[in-house]
Amino acid sequence: MIPTIRLLLLISFSLIASAVEWKPITTEELSLSQPVVEKNADAEAVFWEVRVYDRIQTIPYVNHHVENYVRLKVFTERGASEHATVNIPYSTRLKGSLVDVKGRTIKPDGTVIDLQKDAIFDKTDVKVGRKTLRRTRSFTLPNVTPGSIIEYQWQEVYTEYIPRYNILNFQREFPIQKVTYFVRPLVHSGFPWTMHAHPFNCQPTPWVQIREGNNEFVTTSLTNVPAVIDEPDSPSEDEIRKWMLLYYSEESNPDPKKYWPKLGRQFHGEFNQRIKINNDVKALAAEAVGDATNPHEQVIRIAEFCRTRIKNTAFLTAGITAEEREQFKFKPRSTSADTAKARIGTRDDINYLFAAMAQSRGFEVRGVRGSSQLTALMRPEFPDRYLLPSEFVAVRINDKWNYYNLSNPYRPVGMVAWDEENVPAILMDDKEPKFFTVPASSPQMNTTLKKAILRLKEDGSLTGKVTVSIYGHSGTSLKTLLEDQSEAKRIEDMEEEIRNTHGDIELSDVRIENVTDPTQPLVYSYEVTVNGYAEKTGKRIFFQPSFFQHGRPARFISQERKNPIAFRYPFQEMEEVTFELPEGYSLEKAEGIAPIKIGDIATYENTLTTSKDGKTVKGKRVLTWGIKGEMFYPAESYPQLKQAWDEIHSRDGHTLALKAD
Repeated sequence: MIPTIRLLLLISFSLIASAVEWKPITTEELSLSQPVVEKNADAEAVFWEVRVYDRIQTIPYVNHHVENYVRLKVFTERGASEHATVNIPYSTRLKGSLVDVKGRTIKPDGTVIDLQKDAIFDKTDVKVGRKTLRRTRSFTLPNVTPGSIIEYQWQEVYTEYIPRYNILNFQREFPIQKVTYFVRPLVHSGFPWTMHAHPFNCQPTPWVQIREGNNEFVTTSLTNVPAVIDEPDSPSEDEIRKWMLLYYSEESNPDPKKYWPKLGRQFHGEFNQRIKINNDVKALAAEAVGDATNPHEQVIRIAEFCRTRIKNTAFLTAGITAEEREQFKFKPRSTSADTAKARIGTRDDINYLFAAMAQSRGFEVRGVRGSSQLTALMRPEFPDRYLLPSEFVAVRINDKWNYYNLSNPYRPVGMVAWDEENVPAILMDDKEPKFFTVPASSPQMNTTLKKAILRLKEDGSLTGKVTVSIYGHSGTSLKTLLEDQSEAKRIEDMEEEIRNTHGDIELSDVRIENVTDPTQPLVYSYEVTVNGYAEKTGKRIFFQPSFFQHGRPARFISQERKNPIAFRYPFQEMEEVTFELPEGYSLEKAEGIAPIKIGDIATYENTLTTSKDGKTVKGKRVLTWGIKGEMFYPAESYPQLKQAWDEIHSRDGHTLALKAD
């Protein structure tokens, strides 16, 4: 933990912008011919300097400024091609904008070529309705060649910003010799909090107070920073990249041993403020439970009722009318009684109503605050709520806690969000909050069932119908993505996904079902023709019975690995394929496919059967991964993990031979 940051003097609120000036180019930089940080790098930043400061406008909002200055040395043709064009993404939320973009190229002989204003342009990345949420500003620096130095500056400004948290990144897509942050802590009578800093996956230099002209800063740096490595199935960026969180706290030096119990009790109080049991809540609970007497069944019925009968304002499946939406008035501190009366609420409202209904039936109910796999996980030594972004409900049934998150109506009962599994969390309590790890869902809860009835022709082509049913987390994610799309757009995106899986194929009659039905799995089906699926050699035809794995590459290709491996959640793949064989051909030899058992982690089975008349072959493939919920593997275990997946891939590629009768 880096000590509290606080300037000894009250800082002036004016700041001389540094981004209007360029630093002198040194002869050492011009003559540099080899990278310093990573020997095979195509380009490397000599430095990246960032200045972070706030200007009070109206409490609690500030104008938040982040000034960036990058100087990059290019070593190869590929480096020139990849780094001459610069893309700077920025958020337009909080009235964010990107200003003062400047750039230039310095040739090896010292010649300077400035970036022209007309070479800078914007594009929209993310748009919801009429609102643009994310944009990218792009430009191409002129005449970049190996040996050139390129440098550019820009400033991000947010005018509706509450400066509770500031993320300071140290890593980028290229290696950096030195990253330096200059920070001006916010000191104002209307904002009496103290700034702290906590590094993640790195150890920057101690903070030092400096003066630049009339401005005071505290500064820290990190040297020899490697490039960010993008590898499949990695943990969140926050778990693997080098960064620092600047955050403000009411406490000047919080003790983690005292902070966490205190916060857990505070969470418990906040949760209970939203739980109000009245006659409306009791009536809904009685309606939901019906004649159920088994405790598990009672809780399931209450959860299903909240998921399907209480309208969620965030999802189309609610079928909320314009009149209902007009009548619904969002309250930041609405209670379960409010939601029970209206039968409509936000994501959080529905969780609180579920908790109140269960509690009204005599169940012990608690709130849970947890980490997310999408960000860095909670660390006990870091005393702040920043790494506990999620909230859901715990219900004790037969002396065992069960966890529910009904904020998404497409999520099956008995599950929390996928990123809320296998992470540290706090079970709220007014006396002694409990730290625990949220259990993972079972592989069977996250099953993808694929069925195909196919006809193999003598010329090696294949035709037939495919049906895919998706359960659990994958189904929840897809429904959430597809629900607000038109039918035509859904079909278009699904066809693209199918082609990405099977390659060059002919598709027809693509259908998607149950997109907005919270009680049924997402199902899509299609008619398919695959030319050249089988290989004909003389009087024999060779084909792969694992149709859904045909043409797929191995999951892990690289021989080495830098990052840990983190699969999202346990899963099960079930595939049932029936092949009608060509007329005049029969199976030459039905060799079996050996099963695989990978400790307590996974099992793989792939069985083949032939009909009595020899005219059809049926294959059934079942891959179950995460039997005990373990989905995180350190980088050191990559060779064994890759070997296991290579074995699975090898068995998936098993071929059968047909011979002409």
